Amino acid sequence: LRIPLISRADFMGYIMMGYERRIGVSGMHGKSTATSMCASVLMNADTDPTVLSGAVLEAMGGAYRVGGRDYFLFEACEYMDSFLDFNPNIAVILNVELDHVDYFEDLAHVKRSYRSFANIALSNGGCVVANGDDANVLDALNGVDNVIYFGIENKNASIRAENITEINGKYCFE
Repeated sequence: LRIPLISRADFMGYIMMGYERRIGVSGMHGKSTATSMCASVLMNADTDPTVLSGAVLEAMGGAYRVGGRDYFLFEACEYMDSFLDFNPNIAVILNVELDHVDYFEDLAHVKRSYRSFANIALSNGGCVVANGDDANVLDALNGVDNVIYFGIENKNASIRAENITEINGKYCFE
């Protein structure tokens, strides 16, 4: 029928360019949880974010939320390198492992893809926020500038949780 087609990833990459802060949450697992946590923080901070997640968040009434034009928070899936079609200026990398072996040849291929995702954020004038406790993340980002590492074990991480305690099923830390 000669109807133009565009992939979901290309379409999202195009749409997000209208937002000032584009935050892509990536990782082999934990993306939906971390995206929901970030969405909760941004909504409670009255930033009116637009959110595209892979899971339903009760506070949003679904898996997505249309908000203002300042923040576009999205889950960045690595499968088939679709996250390389996105345009984050903040790339969050939670973990890197060998998965989706129907596409990724080996762990080195996965690491190259995550490094490319990080470089997209950097080329957009942004930064990378990455798990400094994950050896594969550290290897994938070795030599990459403007990375803010978070963690518990890695003493060189910029942001660390220390003195972790559990009180009535909730965790507290400094």
